[in-house]
Amino acid sequence: MLRAAHVPGPYVLAAHSFGGIFARLYASTYPDEVVGMVLIDALSEKVKSGLTAEQWKLYVNFGFTKPTPGLEKYKEIETLDVNASLNQIEKAASAQPLRPIPLFVLTQGQPFDLTPWQPLPADFPGALNKAWHTGQDALATLTPDAKHTIATKSSHYIQVQEPQLVIDAIKQVVEAIRNPSVWTTAPKRN
Repeated sequence: MLRAAHVPGPYVLAAHSFGGIFARLYASTYPDEVVGMVLIDALSEKVKSGLTAEQWKLYVNFGFTKPTPGLEKYKEIETLDVNASLNQIEKAASAQPLRPIPLFVLTQGQPFDLTPWQPLPADFPGALNKAWHTGQDALATLTPDAKHTIATKSSHYIQVQEPQLVIDAIKQVVEAIRNPSVWTTAPKRN
């Protein structure tokens, strides 16, 4: 798409949620084209291992394999095979790990809003949040000098609830590409 649009690289990729899988897959497939990345509460393959099989089955139904409640009649809605996508990123990452680039991980500080999917088992929200944060910590280890910030006032949609955090993270990554010394001296986690 970037080539078709005649957008010259290299690129800084910013990706939210499931888009994090796509950004990482692109960076693994085209490592010379990606010089920085911002993952905004992005899905990590570690989430699956932090949930029971039953909990994972509930999670993949959250608008991935079938539409979110209320959107069933929208004919243009896209769904995804979460398991196949996670398998793709695991294969790509093992074949071509993310090279040492400026990586900024932004993580929700507030729990997911699971209202549209109620009723859910009582243990599910806590298990999902724990698994999600474990996955976020794993994302922050993908490169040696990755930065990781918790968006204390946001749930999953940090770009909506605290957009300045996203803007600042992107600016920091761009600045790190221009002047690498500013990246290595900044704190790793806020």
